[in-house]
Amino acid sequence: MFFVLRVALRLLLSRKRQSVITILGVAIGIVVLVVIISMAEGYKEKFIEKIVRNTPHVVLKAEKVVYKTVNSYLDRAVWVSGSQNDHQIIRQVSSLINTVTGVQGVRAASPAVVTEGMISKKNKNASVIIKGVKLNEEKLVSDVLANITEGYIQDNNFYRGILLGTALAQKLGVAPGDRIKIVLPSGSSEELEVQGLFKSGVWEIDTGVVYTHIGVLQRMLNIQGYVNEINIKVNDVFQANQVAERLSKLTGYKTVSWLTANTNIISSIELTNIFLYLVVLFTAAVAAMGIANVLIMVVMEKEKDSAILRAMGASSRQIQLIFLIQALMIGIIGSVIGCLIGFALVIGISMVPLHLSGDAWFIETESFPVKVELLYFLTASAFSILTSLLAGLIPARRAGKVLPVDILRGEV
Repeated sequence: MFFVLRVALRLLLSRKRQSVITILGVAIGIVVLVVIISMAEGYKEKFIEKIVRNTPHVVLKAEKVVYKTVNSYLDRAVWVSGSQNDHQIIRQVSSLINTVTGVQGVRAASPAVVTEGMISKKNKNASVIIKGVKLNEEKLVSDVLANITEGYIQDNNFYRGILLGTALAQKLGVAPGDRIKIVLPSGSSEELEVQGLFKSGVWEIDTGVVYTHIGVLQRMLNIQGYVNEINIKVNDVFQANQVAERLSKLTGYKTVSWLTANTNIISSIELTNIFLYLVVLFTAAVAAMGIANVLIMVVMEKEKDSAILRAMGASSRQIQLIFLIQALMIGIIGSVIGCLIGFALVIGISMVPLHLSGDAWFIETESFPVKVELLYFLTASAFSILTSLLAGLIPARRAGKVLPVDILRGEV
């Protein structure tokens, strides 16, 4: 085996320029793979983190459902309209919240009145989702109201106030202390004081959602004492769908998990990641072709040397191993160099100040989110080494089939 390793190393060093270029090709493939995976997974993780921190994990809506048996193994939820009124309501609020918080997996619940509407300041206006909440209870299910950047609010002075996202406030040209008008689809309106500005980092929330006291909307909608949503926080965010289904079956109300509410965005992120991984795959294929090309040229140039080795007693298997080990060396050296460069590049990217606009990226961050995992480097290295070995198979088999008598006679 030592003989095989020594010959493989000598062959690798015999064409230093080509070997260096091939190793760099492998390293570049590793860098591209590591950087793309780290950035793609980092962005996805940051997006999910922002969503689960700033939105309820499950929302129970004032829409009745019944479960009809499709077969003996599957029940299907069917929405049933409770009334023809514009606003369906939940009447037994306290009792329902006690039921919800008693379900396994539920951490907290908060009542809310939610409706579409418009806010305006002089000649500027914006369509928004207006959420009426109890300040202290809403903080248990969402971090939005804990991210107040301007102003100061307490539950006891929130009754005539409203909270806006910083992006929306900038659009309307308002600041804490200003008064703005909210108008509901029914035509009812009320003027409220801007008591604070929040910044969640989720573009849709910061530009399209405002918060006021639950009593304000109850009065404007004439549903005093009632709500139309229960916001829920769960222990395991990735079990939100299962918890939502249990709650729906138990209470008879429609439930929507954060996973369901953000299905389109998460799917688009995953689809983008697939395209990125395809780019990496093609990059690795190009690097593999480079390895195969170098090894084929070495085989052709060293046919006479291979024949002499065969004549001296080297087996066909040993000749094949020489070229496979050469391919393996290229893969290993390229992987080590690529991992080192890739790690440095990923860390560098995470430290570069870069403001990502929420309207294009769904979330706002001050640097590009990356995720550094040992698994990514191991996966990239394994993939690179495997493609290097596959690229060396054809040249190795060609070298192993060389017959000493044909080469020495000059017939090949």
